[in-house]
Amino acid sequence: MPLSDDDIAHLEQTLAKGRRPSIVFTDQAGQIAGQKGKVTHIRPDHDGDYLTVRFGSDTLTFTPDELRLPAKGELAKKPKPAGPTGAPLLENTGDDQPMHKKPTTPTPTPTPQPTPVPTQTTRKTTKKRPKTKPKADLTLTLAHTDGQWALTVTKGTKTLVKDRPIDHRHAIDTARATADPDTEKAVDDILTDLRDDVEARAQALRDQLNRLETEAKNLENL
Repeated sequence: MPLSDDDIAHLEQTLAKGRRPSIVFTDQAGQIAGQKGKVTHIRPDHDGDYLTVRFGSDTLTFTPDELRLPAKGELAKKPKPAGPTGAPLLENTGDDQPMHKKPTTPTPTPTPQPTPVPTQTTRKTTKKRPKTKPKADLTLTLAHTDGQWALTVTKGTKTLVKDRPIDHRHAIDTARATADPDTEKAVDDILTDLRDDVEARAQALRDQLNRLETEAKNLENL
């Protein structure tokens, strides 16, 4: 069902709180029907394509008929089906002829050999001790939750620092120091979300300021 006036009012309230509400594209949106996106801005005039939506790396404007609210549980991620387990099946060789055993020749009976007399000299054997992995003297854990970075430091079983807030610059430098592509991509995704959230809150404040200025001008003309 396309967005109603109540749905649009709900989206505006969510944007005013600094959050980006999720939507689903309807059949009116064409090839992207059924895909999901996030509303980043709603023009106050409510005229034409006044809803700005970000999906993937694209940001475009749409009409209410091209969008709808997601159904309950629609945004939940579905678990991937488990693959088949067990040993792989043998491939069919395509040979329809039965396999015949090769004739076997009788194994000759081995001649008994005299038992060797043990000598008086013995060799001392030493068992190698398994190598143990050295324990880390100091462990740093960097976590990101709700737009905030926190650092936890432990030494052995003792926690020295727990969930201490740190700024974005130090957290990002620490994460990128791993030089791991997956870690760097995760950090870039977090930065993108943070920038989008800040821009959404800033736009909501600008829209609110414009409405207040319009009301003030209307009051002056009374």
